[in-house]
Amino acid sequence: AQMLEYSAVPTSASAQTDILMGFYKGSGEYDSTLKKGGIAKITFYHPLTAIRFKLGDFKESDSSPISTIVIKKITIKGVHANGTLTMTAAANTSGIFSWAVNDEVTDVTLGDGTSGLSVDSSTEIIGGEDGAFIIIPQSLSAYPVSFLVDAYLGDSAEYAPLIATISSGAWEAGKTYTYTLNHTKE
Repeated sequence: AQMLEYSAVPTSASAQTDILMGFYKGSGEYDSTLKKGGIAKITFYHPLTAIRFKLGDFKESDSSPISTIVIKKITIKGVHANGTLTMTAAANTSGIFSWAVNDEVTDVTLGDGTSGLSVDSSTEIIGGEDGAFIIIPQSLSAYPVSFLVDAYLGDSAEYAPLIATISSGAWEAGKTYTYTLNHTKE
């Protein structure tokens, strides 16, 4: 078995990077047309999960849209702080990789709270290329998380913190989860 120690998940989303692991089992192939041997087809696997946020509908209490929305910071509280990835030989690609984590959790953030995060004009994804959190997969029933979004609404830039907790399901390896932010002003 091969192991990869992920000793500290960076707390800033812009510092988080994806990991790509490869796996091959067999004796290789010989390509007679290229007259080359030792060809191995490697299956690549993303052992981390990606979480991103999308700007949805922000409305006044009378259902009219709020024209100006500025998101300055997004925090996910309670994600795995570290873990060990183990790769073992298997007959197929399922079950090759597994994560071992302890109870240590941390908070991760996108943005520093001082200026507005960019929002893609076509997808409405917040934060652009650096907008995804790249973190260790997590059982949300065993390790619930909370989202805290620092939003400023309208021309007066009224602070409106958005808070949500997720305590069911799971964030699986190799998948991207997109959460849409919606708000009706009360």
